[in-house]
Amino acid sequence: MVAIALSALTTVTASYGKDCAAGDAVGCVNLGAAYADGKGVRRDVAKAVTLLRKSCNAGSALGCNNLGSAFTHGAP
Repeated sequence: MVAIALSALTTVTASYGKDCAAGDAVGCVNLGAAYADGKGVRRDVAKAVTLLRKSCNAGSALGCNNLGSAFTHGAP
């Protein structure tokens, strides 16, 4: 059951990556959150910040909020 959940999570994060690459701010927010939490991908705070900044610059209020939260919690 855990392997199925992990596989599904990896598939979802791959989908977020495709959406983000296509310019979808929500996809970037979701992928950034995945990298920040290490869900479906290896945890990488620097990459999370890059993705959240991209989503914020694209006009996502949630992306801006999550970026600010990342900085508040010590992200570089």
